[in-house]
Amino acid sequence: MKRLLRWLVPLVLGCAVVASASLLVHAAPVTWSYTAPLWKASPSPTPQENIASQVVAVYQGDPNAGWDSPAQYQTWWRSACSVFAMYAVLRAFGVETRPGLVLDDEIMQHAITPQNGLISLPGYADLVPRFYGGLDSTYYEHMTISHIRQIVAAGLPVLANIWDPEARYYHFEPGHWLVVVAYRAHAPLATHGPGYELRDSSGYHLTWVSAEAFEFMFNNTHRAVVVHRKGSVVP
Repeated sequence: MKRLLRWLVPLVLGCAVVASASLLVHAAPVTWSYTAPLWKASPSPTPQENIASQVVAVYQGDPNAGWDSPAQYQTWWRSACSVFAMYAVLRAFGVETRPGLVLDDEIMQHAITPQNGLISLPGYADLVPRFYGGLDSTYYEHMTISHIRQIVAAGLPVLANIWDPEARYYHFEPGHWLVVVAYRAHAPLATHGPGYELRDSSGYHLTWVSAEAFEFMFNNTHRAVVVHRKGSVVP
């Protein structure tokens, strides 16, 4: 893994989940099925691949999303935004895995706690080359907005840490991880202004957010991770 900086400001990188109405109470019993751990190798790259376009969001509040067990779900679902963001990106690269396995990887990296969510940016990024063959990662503690736009324009998704301490736009406190897959100068929003296309595991299920809202939330952290093919160059 490429480390752009050697220090890490001690800050809870966090996760916040806004529950949808259906999640507030689980009255019905949950039917559980366990899938054996899957092979984690990454397939060979294809020419001019656009990974960002392949990212699909999965709701982290879904008890049947691929957890290891009901106990794992009950303990971790509220703080697993980084898990589901990484899972979505790995699946876009063709990796056969599950959120429960990605969480296991983060725990082994000492990168996450149930109370605070993600707590180690280096540990988070380093799980990619450690556990997933053929892939590497680069983490950023001072990512710029212009760099995000450049990377997604090249077809790579960006795992972004956002924070809205005043709940000006969304109640993401102490922070939230999601995936940026595109930027458009004329986004499909009511204002038809600039915006970002996202893949979000929270109860908001965000798909498009105005540039004003996203940039405000991201500029409170500037933290990001980019997963890429081993040996490839990030724009």
